[in-house]
Amino acid sequence: MASMLALMWRSIPVWDKLLAAAALLMVPVAGDFMVRYGVLPEYLAYVGIHVGLVVTMLLRTRFVVPSFVGTYALMGGLAFLYGVSRVNLGVTPMLIAAPAALWAVTRWAASQWWGIVGLMLGIAGSFVSPIRTPVPMLGIAAHVVALIGCYVWASLLRNRQARHEAEAEARERVWRAHAETVVKSERNEIAREVHDLVAHSLAVVKVQAATALSLGSDTQARTALQSIHDSSDAALAEVRRLVAAMRDDGRTWPDNDLLKVGELVENARAAGVRLCVDVPPVDVLREWQSAWDAQTRLTVVRTVQEGLTNVIKHGGSRPSATLDLRVEERCCRIRITNSVPAQEPGERGFGLVGLAERIALAGGTLRTRHQPTDPADDRTAGVFVVEAAIPVRP
Repeated sequence: MASMLALMWRSIPVWDKLLAAAALLMVPVAGDFMVRYGVLPEYLAYVGIHVGLVVTMLLRTRFVVPSFVGTYALMGGLAFLYGVSRVNLGVTPMLIAAPAALWAVTRWAASQWWGIVGLMLGIAGSFVSPIRTPVPMLGIAAHVVALIGCYVWASLLRNRQARHEAEAEARERVWRAHAETVVKSERNEIAREVHDLVAHSLAVVKVQAATALSLGSDTQARTALQSIHDSSDAALAEVRRLVAAMRDDGRTWPDNDLLKVGELVENARAAGVRLCVDVPPVDVLREWQSAWDAQTRLTVVRTVQEGLTNVIKHGGSRPSATLDLRVEERCCRIRITNSVPAQEPGERGFGLVGLAERIALAGGTLRTRHQPTDPADDRTAGVFVVEAAIPVRP
């Protein structure tokens, strides 16, 4: 119990302690009536009201509404006591308890209506109170002005705090939304990298495995299995580089070497794709490699990789495609077309979705379309076209 009281005492603001201490000094003054004139019921009630007001002033910000109700009840009792007393009780400075309680309830109560009600009751009490100064209206006016001043002061502080809290909450919402956007962006970036690094190699592995299963010659089967081994090993190496890049604070993503375009072409041809290529020679690619920024190079490589992966996956048993890569008007333009067999509707993957996001981040655009043999049925055989335009920024 003692510890709880000590904890509550420490939680009371210093200003309230000083105000209650000043009010406590009035209790002996009120008790002096009994010393000088004897113990009368009016004097006992007068001292009791003063003690109660000391308590409510001490707790006015710790227990806001109960202290306010107690203060106004005691002030009403004091006014009643003045009206029925057979002796002169004088004017007590404890009248300040009403404005102090009004300030606290206006400033801290959960509902602003407490302050409005307290102001109205305080003003009404100023006119009906039997306490009068030598100039009655002057005393009433002073009390009303004190009440209004406390109410306005506390309301201004309350509104300012509310604005600060609203601004802080708005900043918190903006920060939280930004953090969620960053997390989502990071997650999408990782998803794109995992897809681009693994999907191409696994597509080649799938085709080579099917070839190995269909071949009768041991030599041909061994060649296909060797290709599977090499593709799997390359995929594992790329995954390791991705994990290393994710752990690196510099976040340097792998595979932004434009010379990898030639490797992608060879992998597609090894997987059985009849590929017609119009790509600049190696010395031009090396020049672009030194001149372009890393994001542009990586986007070009991933675009070619995703396009050829789709050829391998969806081109049927005898896939054929064209690859055209050139620079026009400071923009790298990539066009990949491949013949596609008639397809049944199925689940769509995320390769082209991730590629569109990647190209958009680089400031470019991606267009894809299926041109069916029969315009009336978009599931018939035809040509699938991937066209990308990526700005070149050194």
